[in-house]
Amino acid sequence: GDRVKEGQVIVRLEDDEYRAQLQQARGQLASLEARLAELLAGSRPEEVARAKADVAQGKAELENARVTLERTRRLVEQGVLSNQAYDDARARYDTQAARVAALERSYELVRIGPRQEQIDSMRGQVMQAKGAVAFYETQLENTIIRAPVTGTILERAVEKGEFVTTSFVGERGAKGYVVSLADLRDLRVELDINQNDFAKLRPRQRGVISVDAFPDRKYDGVIDEISPEANRQKATVQVKVKVLRPDDYLRPEMNASV
Repeated sequence: GDRVKEGQVIVRLEDDEYRAQLQQARGQLASLEARLAELLAGSRPEEVARAKADVAQGKAELENARVTLERTRRLVEQGVLSNQAYDDARARYDTQAARVAALERSYELVRIGPRQEQIDSMRGQVMQAKGAVAFYETQLENTIIRAPVTGTILERAVEKGEFVTTSFVGERGAKGYVVSLADLRDLRVELDINQNDFAKLRPRQRGVISVDAFPDRKYDGVIDEISPEANRQKATVQVKVKVLRPDDYLRPEMNASV
């Protein structure tokens, strides 16, 4: 019997799970957006300076290894040191040379910054995460059921704590709907007109409506809809007559004649 306006909240479904999913999706999006911003910004000056310093230090150690190798070679030629000492010095020099080459490659990568492919891939992940956020926002919004039209509540199908579902509904299982409502200002009388009388009617034809419950009350009506096909078994055509000025006495499913 309560009157509700279009868009008014009439039922709230439990939403803890949906809120948690939305929060998780937003956190994932924020993380990916931060990573994308990092890639777009490129390497920080401090990172470039550190990589350059590592190369300089490596080259200094390489030069020291070269000097040690040269000194060891001369001492080996003079017979002061063994060939094993020269081999060790040579191995240290080669190792340091390889390390300097690796540091130079790392420095170059830091200086150039991330590849465009990496940025494009991260942009794709951000778009995917935004889609997930939009999906979970919709899921959360769907836990709030609003009146689709302005009207009157005819039936409340569920009580607080009951389950609702959009899938299979058993006799004693979850409900498939929560309320039924109607706009009692938009009422029509459904009539089955005999085919022999059908030719007497036309669209927008006026009529007088009466209901069995209140036979003394009369209502103005107009033919609002004529079925495009006949009922062969009944030999009738369905006609709907709109009540022009309904009042609080009229109810859906009342018997009426026109």
